Amino acid sequence: MALLYDCSATDELSRLVLDNVRKTAPLLEYVHFFYQPGGSALVRSDADVNTNALFRTIAGDFASKTDATPAYTTFALKILGKVMRLDRAYEERGGDIPSEMKRELAAFGQTLGRNLSSYLVNGDSTLTPAQFNGLKKVVAALNASQTLTAMGVNGTQILTGISDTAVSSQQKFVEALQVLTGSVVNGAQCLVMNSLVWSRLTSIAAAQCDVTVDQFGRRIMTFSGVPVVHAGFNYDGTEVLPQSETKGTSSDCTSIYAFRSDEQSSFSLMTTRNGLKVYPITMVGNFYEQTCELQADSQALNIRSVAVLPGVRLG
Repeated sequence: MALLYDCSATDELSRLVLDNVRKTAPLLEYVHFFYQPGGSALVRSDADVNTNALFRTIAGDFASKTDATPAYTTFALKILGKVMRLDRAYEERGGDIPSEMKRELAAFGQTLGRNLSSYLVNGDSTLTPAQFNGLKKVVAALNASQTLTAMGVNGTQILTGISDTAVSSQQKFVEALQVLTGSVVNGAQCLVMNSLVWSRLTSIAAAQCDVTVDQFGRRIMTFSGVPVVHAGFNYDGTEVLPQSETKGTSSDCTSIYAFRSDEQSSFSLMTTRNGLKVYPITMVGNFYEQTCELQADSQALNIRSVAVLPGVRLG
């Protein structure tokens, strides 16, 4: 198993939904999934040996030994999806039910992509037990060192212009991003931010940013070789990562996330053997119904798999 597109059902309708999910959820190009039988599983976490290496003399032994104790993380699948339905009366009036279902599923795929982007960032099983946890909740449970303090108690404004104050704020931000990418085990695979900070970064650090266009016509940026993903918009047009977070006395902040995701390692999601799947049309009462579902749960299997830079303000 790997990316969602590669580990999901391969029938025509499932592929149709997945193609549309990918259009609105670029974050999924960096998040890895794995399959484990059953609705829940204990998965071994990455080893964390935090004691120093020692020297010893010939014919001597090390002064101390470290007990290797396996640690496990619990995954419990959550179910996300939708039931699409059409009144059978449309068929009697000459309507093509399969064709209309296909059109509705394609449109739903793009909404599902927005939903997944939102939950991958803001999902919170504490507030809503049926959800899996997103990056925000995951990093809050990790060591305090994974939440960077470079932006200060009340956040820092990243200013435009070439004044000394503006240039100083820009340099501080760029340095903080470099530290953020290095705060993830083996280096971050991805940076996640809102569109406002994404735009500001391209203007103040053009020499460190490269922009290309992907297969969907989206602009894809890298910062010092690390892909930068816009967290996306909710269906109502609001940012998944708003510019209205509170940091100290400031209420115009946002956060930037960095993570590494591997199959059953680092930040990873468990799913079923078919991942995202569209089930056959069935007749229920007066309606034709078709269900699209994804079962998944997220966990950090390494204590440094996610990091966050809060307190980013724009001025």
